[in-house]
Amino acid sequence: ARPVVPDVPDFDLCPDPGTVQTPTDFMDTLRMYRIWAGKPSYRVMERQCGRRFAASTIYTALQSNELPSLDMVQAIITACGGREEHRLAFASAWRHLIMPQQYADPAAQPPRARALYPVSETA
Repeated sequence: ARPVVPDVPDFDLCPDPGTVQTPTDFMDTLRMYRIWAGKPSYRVMERQCGRRFAASTIYTALQSNELPSLDMVQAIITACGGREEHRLAFASAWRHLIMPQQYADPAAQPPRARALYPVSETA
């Protein structure tokens, strides 16, 4: 995909997914990212993401306020010519919304798994 032309220094208009709180916020930010990237057509996006998704599927995903799959999000960023830092930022924001809150906090520890012990048989 053709890389997106960045903004001039000290004038960064790239949408920041790190501030999203809801799936609707996320999708609004993803739609704004497409606009920021020059608003490529859906057919161009289909080609630029290696035809992982059809143009109509990308269109449908971007029209919804439901979170698409992470693969779809990554395809959209790639199709818009996004850099690796953009892919990582959107992936982290997506995970923050999709994962149970206690696991989204890096300081939180998942519950310990219980160990299973064999039952001894006595005659």
